[in-house]
Amino acid sequence: MKRKFRSNKKEHNSNSFYITDLSTTDAEYVGKGIRSHWHIENKLHYTKDVIMREDKESTKNPIAAANLGLFRNFVFNILKEKDKSIKYATEIFENYPIKKIMTTLART
Repeated sequence: MKRKFRSNKKEHNSNSFYITDLSTTDAEYVGKGIRSHWHIENKLHYTKDVIMREDKESTKNPIAAANLGLFRNFVFNILKEKDKSIKYATEIFENYPIKKIMTTLART
């Protein structure tokens, strides 16, 4: 798949290669599937990075990093289950340390 995109006002070109077990060779169909996958993937990572600041995590201990990842997924799923907005989630993560987040979630 060939892509053109702009980043920092500069045009970039890239080639990506995909392996599939689909029986079709319809490039448009396969391309839609790839774009759909990345739309979902980017939406999840945007939420986890912007709200939970996952990319700024600097924990060096692999066990602690795994536990923080599990905690973020846990919180993310609770907020989704409770139909809380992204704005609500952002306010919780910006204004409260972990202990307060857990207490707040226990009340929602």
